[in-house]
Amino acid sequence: RLSPPAPQAGVTWRPVVSGGIGPPSRTARHGPADPGPPTARALTAVDQARCLPQIALHDPFASWAVRRDLLASGRFSREFVVETGPDGRPVLRFGDGTHGLAPAVGDSLGVSGRFGTGPVGNLGADALGHVVLPDADRSVPVSSVTNPVAASGGAAPEEDAAVRVAAPSAFRRRERAVTPADYAEAARRFPGVADAVAESRWTGAWQTVLVHVDRQGGAGVDAAFRTGLLTHLESFRLAGFDVAVREARTVPLDIGLSVCAEPGELRSEVGRRVRAALSPSGSRGTPGFFHPDRFGFGTPLYLSALLAAVMAVPGVQSVRPLVFQRFGRLARGELARGVIRPAATEVLELRDDPGFPERGRLRISTGGGR
Repeated sequence: RLSPPAPQAGVTWRPVVSGGIGPPSRTARHGPADPGPPTARALTAVDQARCLPQIALHDPFASWAVRRDLLASGRFSREFVVETGPDGRPVLRFGDGTHGLAPAVGDSLGVSGRFGTGPVGNLGADALGHVVLPDADRSVPVSSVTNPVAASGGAAPEEDAAVRVAAPSAFRRRERAVTPADYAEAARRFPGVADAVAESRWTGAWQTVLVHVDRQGGAGVDAAFRTGLLTHLESFRLAGFDVAVREARTVPLDIGLSVCAEPGELRSEVGRRVRAALSPSGSRGTPGFFHPDRFGFGTPLYLSALLAAVMAVPGVQSVRPLVFQRFGRLARGELARGVIRPAATEVLELRDDPGFPERGRLRISTGGGR
């Protein structure tokens, strides 16, 4: 039971839970009460699936914090979970003495929280007319109050039909990582990750899962990104396994092409167009053929696709490949086979930066035209 059972205008509602706390097998229920005025919106975009109830409990010694579950709670953790009972009302579930502290029989707990009414509580513009101040602030000179902009936000309780539609997909969503493929899939969910692969290694004392990450746009894996990704993977990690994040192993390419311009076309202009079409930055806002996001882990480069991209450039009559191999290594028949295949943890790269040829080199000789 809650005492007082409902909020009162102008005062903070801090009821006391009494009479509902029994042995660990029982639960304390939140009785029916007026939800009170609408609450302020703290964020413009809220993922409701990750929200927690804005409620806290207080006993004479400390406060109790709300959690999504009690699996990580210790035996002395003052934590609880808010669940929905069969009648649709909130139910407070406490620990059992192993996962979370169990309240003693007969204990009374104070409650503080925020309760909203959803979208129906949003006020229209110029709807506020006065403000009610607590007794301690009666001396504050307030002449008027208004809201020039209509309120927005809030969320209504999820409809039963929507739950029936979303529940199957949520049930199938993998929230644990056991195999290396599971770790790679979990890493791809992290913002900024274009592709990921994982492999398990024995490091002498335990298993370590190495997660190789290819960031969007070819960005590097800095300390902040590594920390964020490790934190993200922690909720998926299998107990007894360490996780380490590694940057993708890039394979720089060495490409040489002989391009013949159409009659009447400027050779220099055709060569410029070909380079722009192949370089990562591209032209006119369109990514080039060798844009980092085009090649993921293990993605091969086919000579036919490269030649097709060159032939699509206006002013090109023909093209002949001269060099088609990895940069800094002897050719191993890639040109004859017509394909360069990287390993599963490698990503092909061609930055076309004269200052850094070790990140991929593109050489174009142009003939014909004028």
